[in-house]
Amino acid sequence: FSIMRRSSIRQSHVLSSFPKCSRKSFVIASSLFLTCNSKLISGLSYKNSSAMNMSSNSCNSSQNKENTMNSAFELKTTQELKIQWAGGRDVWPKVPVDDGFISIQTKVRDPISDDGVSAAHGVRDWPMIVKESTMYGFGAYNPRGQVLSNDINEKQHKLLQKDIEDSLAKYSVSVAQYWEAASIWEDGSSEKGFILAFREKKDEGLALSIDLARRYDQGAIYQFTMEDGHLMRDTIAVLDDGTEAKVEVVMDEQVDLTPFL
Repeated sequence: FSIMRRSSIRQSHVLSSFPKCSRKSFVIASSLFLTCNSKLISGLSYKNSSAMNMSSNSCNSSQNKENTMNSAFELKTTQELKIQWAGGRDVWPKVPVDDGFISIQTKVRDPISDDGVSAAHGVRDWPMIVKESTMYGFGAYNPRGQVLSNDINEKQHKLLQKDIEDSLAKYSVSVAQYWEAASIWEDGSSEKGFILAFREKKDEGLALSIDLARRYDQGAIYQFTMEDGHLMRDTIAVLDDGTEAKVEVVMDEQVDLTPFL
């Protein structure tokens, strides 16, 4: 938010009282008073002019800062958001498995370069929790594509995590689990978030995810489902209609997980 501070220049004229003068010195005193007063008025005029120039420069500077901030906070169009969200890469640093955790990174499947690639060609198979669950991905960063400061985003991220933990407390881990995640956009920027994995009661998982996303002013959520051995990712609009998309994602071993661990 842009906050402009405005100050007003207050002027106060202090009138000095002169001592009583004799008739002979009255003319001299009056002459001296007029001369000093003339210099005082001249000095005040100069100071007022300088103050007005400084005030004008300050306002211009504030206006420039406001314009810059408004530009930084400019919202993206629906089409821009649709392209950004559909092309995102997923980072899951700690996906729960039977013997601990594994790290998974995804990318949108390229029909040419990724054609025919499978576990037999060195690509890991999806863990059981991914195969058996419908998963929902969303976060609290940058509501509706509006870039906010990292401090604000982190505070919202922690608040969302607490809401997720409270909401999933009624489910056993065999029904629903969550883990931290992140999305990496094509411009190299990233946003942290969470994955909610529901093995059962998937409709409740969808309703919960949409409700939480709306609470944190998010334009859309991801839904991951396994279809004939292919992991499909749907962009489901929450507040930004027209951003819906469906893509297949595959594992990507090229992402550096260090910033997300």
